[in-house]
Amino acid sequence: KILPRPERRKWLFTLFLINVPAILHEILHLEWFSHYHLFGALYVLFISHFINFWTFINLCVQDPGFIQKIVTLNLFRNTDIKLMRVYENSQELTDINSYVAISYVVTTKQMATRLKLCSTCNIYRPNRASHCNDCGVCVERMDHHCPWLGTCVGKRNHKYFYVFLTSLVVLIITTVVMCIMILVGQNED
Repeated sequence: KILPRPERRKWLFTLFLINVPAILHEILHLEWFSHYHLFGALYVLFISHFINFWTFINLCVQDPGFIQKIVTLNLFRNTDIKLMRVYENSQELTDINSYVAISYVVTTKQMATRLKLCSTCNIYRPNRASHCNDCGVCVERMDHHCPWLGTCVGKRNHKYFYVFLTSLVVLIITTVVMCIMILVGQNED
């Protein structure tokens, strides 16, 4: 996926905010870590930084669960499915032609699912799907549109988002603790 120009700037800014301080901290204090034999702490810092960078890139380039506009109800043609239209009265017209199909109820042997009409995309989307105004598409199990990543967090990248947040917290805590250790160590010398 190619990020739009404003999203690309936010993406680069986020990449800069996370990586530049971490890399500077790792490079500038490498001698201090080796002097006090804190290779385990340095190892945690490198690993959390690598995992954070890897998940950040995966989040930004992976499809979060976009629903293609070519998806139609023909997908259910060969299965044992019954479609039931659910109508809502349009308030602009008062005659019998004023009814608009706002959703379909798809019934299989196992369960019934309601497909709702997205008026922007003109597609029927499944439950828990939502339209993202920033991306201009519907996303399956959409959580939110993250401006820092420049993409939505949805069905296919939710796990990466949690790993990204966890590794970011570990990276921040490790960096802060090491900075405090360096300051305390400099005051003792």
